[in-house]
Amino acid sequence: MPKRPRQHQLEAESRAMIRTTIPSRWVYRDLDQDYGIDSEIEIFDENDLASGAIFLVQLKATDEVSLNKALTLWFPISKGEYFASLDLPVLIVRYHAPSGRLFVRWFHNFDPYYGKRTAKGITFHLNEKDCWGESTADRLENEVQAYRELRSPRLNCPITFQVSIQQDTTHGIPTFKLNSNLRRAANQISHVISLDGDESSPYKIIIDEDRMEVQLGATHGFTMHTPKGYDETLAQKSLHFDIFIGIGLALDLHGHSIEGAEIIGPFVEHSRISQDIKIAFPIARCLSCANQMYKALEIAERFFVSDSAVDTAQVLVFTFIANHRRLSNSERNFGVHVLKRMADWAEQHGQDNRASMLHYNIANLLRSAGRLRESIREYRAAARLDETYLSRAYFWQELAGAMFDAQRYTLSVEFYRRALSMDSDRETKLLFADALMFNGQFRESEEIFDQELNAPPEPRDAEWSLKSHALAWLREQTKIDEHHRRKPDFGDEFEPSKISDEEVERICREALRSDALSALAWFSLGGVYHRRGETEPAANCFLLSSLIAPRDLESWGNVIGLAMNDGNMGLLAYALYAGYSRNGQDFLSHVAERSPEAKEELFEILSKGLGQIEVGERDLLLRYHTSEGVWEEMSHTCHQDVDV
Repeated sequence: MPKRPRQHQLEAESRAMIRTTIPSRWVYRDLDQDYGIDSEIEIFDENDLASGAIFLVQLKATDEVSLNKALTLWFPISKGEYFASLDLPVLIVRYHAPSGRLFVRWFHNFDPYYGKRTAKGITFHLNEKDCWGESTADRLENEVQAYRELRSPRLNCPITFQVSIQQDTTHGIPTFKLNSNLRRAANQISHVISLDGDESSPYKIIIDEDRMEVQLGATHGFTMHTPKGYDETLAQKSLHFDIFIGIGLALDLHGHSIEGAEIIGPFVEHSRISQDIKIAFPIARCLSCANQMYKALEIAERFFVSDSAVDTAQVLVFTFIANHRRLSNSERNFGVHVLKRMADWAEQHGQDNRASMLHYNIANLLRSAGRLRESIREYRAAARLDETYLSRAYFWQELAGAMFDAQRYTLSVEFYRRALSMDSDRETKLLFADALMFNGQFRESEEIFDQELNAPPEPRDAEWSLKSHALAWLREQTKIDEHHRRKPDFGDEFEPSKISDEEVERICREALRSDALSALAWFSLGGVYHRRGETEPAANCFLLSSLIAPRDLESWGNVIGLAMNDGNMGLLAYALYAGYSRNGQDFLSHVAERSPEAKEELFEILSKGLGQIEVGERDLLLRYHTSEGVWEEMSHTCHQDVDV
């Protein structure tokens, strides 16, 4: 006779156990187990009305007698990632058959400090406190409601937290004193936070000697582990402020940056953990998302004078620089003013490394604003105060870029050569080729483009590919491999529409002998070719005009139109990528407007096809000078847990 496996019996027992344990008004539904979710539970309120609150359940049953072993579960990394991706919270339910008890904990509250995460899987721990009891159902209901609220666009403020301090004394602070410190601080932000919650509150602050944890219902909040303790003097001054920093970062993590910034702002200067580089990044991100750039700079200026807080100051400065595209002119000017004040202070106090870093960041900010002469002066000031800049490839690359933007192409070429002598990376080579092109060194520029571009070129290299093609056309038409560019003379009344095409061509050919990169000459020649019905040379002329003056939407529109009419899909695809990457939505609107029919449909198609392109964005890397006197690099990432 067939024998039923014990594992099947356990699964049936666990399902029966949870069905009889949950409130009768809740609805339990079995689900397809192919993806690791066993069931879902829908919560109905005390009036038997649907609340809309649903959570998912992963059942794990065991015969293991040792409770300690039974409460340790392992999930493959793929399953953990799947749980984390779901829109509903996942409750891990462990059925311990020897004792007939259920233990429950939200998967989203997984703490890697106590658990273990490897490349293969996650070790998930439960404990005796997770045993289902009389209050568990009410607690889970409140936590699911909090989960839903956190995922909504707006929070119901003030958010009511329960404060749970596990010992009579924490890091040398009596419980009554720590409570008093917390409540006094909370009064400053009473419109956002209340500390009057009880055990039923889904929002909790749990404090003991080993950790400070902010719990936000059924989802992850913020945890500060203190395995080495916490200096008593520092704890008296800053532990309560650190807790509010944790609350603010937890809210920011779930998309409520404005509320997070309102909590962080008043306390960040008094917080110990805000001076930790791992915490500085999410603080900066929160202030940035909440559009609190003024506040970020004000804090940075005060932190900059402290050796212990200088790293955080630099992160806040970095965030300001990184958000330059979102800044108004007044915000950008304010930033330059504050950074210069900080640089002056650093120089006066003999801190040349800090001052040089500030001048370098001021240079980048001014360059983003198009204030190129001032930018170049600041780059030079950075190198004056810290000569090691002169041995860094990225410094020469950025200075070369500033020279290029200022149309000082000979210096741009020279500085790119210096950068390449230190670090021969592909991006610098392509920028170098661009500078060579605009400096009139056409053959060398084309050779570098051809060497560095794949066949076929990738979409991200669209503009470089077009320049390589255009240079070959330019050299063929002008017979010029290299020349010194001079301002061409078109005459006082050059209006192509009022003179013959032969005269337009004569004037343009003469202009190109002075400057083979005259956008006006190539654009006008494109019109001549187009009127003759010579679409390929017309498209090449308009392409050169576009590449020389990349903000000229009319030139790009002509290239796109001719490529579409001729069925030149290669030119069309690369021109769409390059034009959009330079001009964004304005480019799409202009192209759609030129379509005689179905403008809306064309705009939608182009938006979907090109909307994934990053317009003018680069990965951000912070270079900062530590309090130990060394230079470090860190990616712009965010952490929500910290050990101190």
